[in-house]
Amino acid sequence: MAFIVQAASTQWIAILITCVLSLVFVATYRLLFHPLAALPGPKLAAISPWWQIRKIIVAKPYELALHDRYGPVVRTAPNEVVCNSKEAFDAIYKSSTPLDKGPWYEGTRLSSGVLDLFIRRHHIDGCHLLAETDMARYQLIRRSGGPAFTASNLKRYEPKVVEAMQRVCERLNRLNGEEVETSEWMHITILECLTSISWSGSPDNILEQGHDWGDLELNVAFWRRTTVLGHLPTLRVLLDLFPMLKKYAFGILGLPTNHSRDGIGLPAHIAPSLIGQLVHRCTSIENPSFENGQDLMEQLLAIHAKRPDFGVGYARGMAGSSVAAGHDTTGASLVSILCRICTNPDLQKRVEQECRGERMPLAFEDRPSTVTSACVREAMRLQHVTNISLSRVAPRNGLHLHGHFFPEGTVLGVNPTSFARNRDLFGPDAGEFKPERWLSGDENHLRTLERYNLLFGGQSRSCPGQNLARLIIGLVVPRLFRNFDIQVKVPEGGFDNYPPQFWTMLSGSKIKFIPRQDSK
Repeated sequence: MAFIVQAASTQWIAILITCVLSLVFVATYRLLFHPLAALPGPKLAAISPWWQIRKIIVAKPYELALHDRYGPVVRTAPNEVVCNSKEAFDAIYKSSTPLDKGPWYEGTRLSSGVLDLFIRRHHIDGCHLLAETDMARYQLIRRSGGPAFTASNLKRYEPKVVEAMQRVCERLNRLNGEEVETSEWMHITILECLTSISWSGSPDNILEQGHDWGDLELNVAFWRRTTVLGHLPTLRVLLDLFPMLKKYAFGILGLPTNHSRDGIGLPAHIAPSLIGQLVHRCTSIENPSFENGQDLMEQLLAIHAKRPDFGVGYARGMAGSSVAAGHDTTGASLVSILCRICTNPDLQKRVEQECRGERMPLAFEDRPSTVTSACVREAMRLQHVTNISLSRVAPRNGLHLHGHFFPEGTVLGVNPTSFARNRDLFGPDAGEFKPERWLSGDENHLRTLERYNLLFGGQSRSCPGQNLARLIIGLVVPRLFRNFDIQVKVPEGGFDNYPPQFWTMLSGSKIKFIPRQDSK
């Protein structure tokens, strides 16, 4: 018996020693012999992706400090590099020869697909533009549905936004200057506008109730988990197979367990109602017209009628995605815009003067011509809704960048929040809120800022709904300042507390909408 116990102990010791030696071997290889070994960056990041994952879990921004310390190219994981330069932007996001998206995006699919006996994932055909890796399908959906999302076509929906804002302003008037959550009311506002444009709907009476059940704030927790799981594909597969383990896995990782939804898409509390509206609208249109379409759903069905390869599922998916992908991102942008303007009294007075004049300004312009539009662009620059690297994969022949060679399969990207503070682009005051930089009149510099811009994603895979966001922000902001004296409270350090995750927002601010007696 003693012999058996001794043999078992010896066996376990041998296994332990083998594991330790294996870890030492892997760490040594990644530090000294890996193709990326010469790159600057934290040594722990070179050894394990857990260095990066831990930063995301604790929800503290870190990439800005990395570039200040290590330069424009930083190794943040064994096979991942984050860059911050115009040269990197051109190499990674050039539209002529786009690079494939990084493996992280697999975790953002609407459906996790089907796993076969060999744990290989097979994706279901659908409209999953953010994570789509089948470029033929991606191009079919974007090119077919694209005409509905051009700025010239979306202009027809301005009256819908104006009508929605009339309802919003009437409801805000009844608050009588009560202090409320900025994020909640901007979320309600955006949902009113988006559902009206997308399928002539309305978000389940949340405007009258004045409550969105905290879904926008809960989204921050949701995207923290999604961002982490994107770096842990094996765990993601395991949780797909055994969803009952999610609670325990999140607890062990130190991730928030509260959530607003299990998948990417609509806010959970009103999702059933919104999906019902979308499906009803889709099935009730008999002879869709693009030229006379009442909403995006009808226009997309009209495109389907002329192009059967652009299926009904794609049409319905694009209409649904305009709300699913826009309610949180555009809502977060509005929060940042109001907080930035209303914590700068002099600028707020100038914005109020413009918005209360005879001619209301358009608040979102690619080339700002007013203080209002300059404030909007500057706020969205500093508080970008994406605060992780938009990763791509080095092509077959590799990639040369900043004197380094990145072999095929290396994951590279640029963090939009860090890039928007690049001093080569924005000068030594890149981290400061200075709307006047957009009104400089220096045409060459402004063209450069327009080109090197990740506000709506990388060039070749930019957001299809960006013109919709521009339209809504451009009409909503001036109407709020025209009708109300606005007061905002931002928590101390709030502008700097911007978690490193795919979607994020400025949290914890409070707002008062004080009705103006002479508003028009």
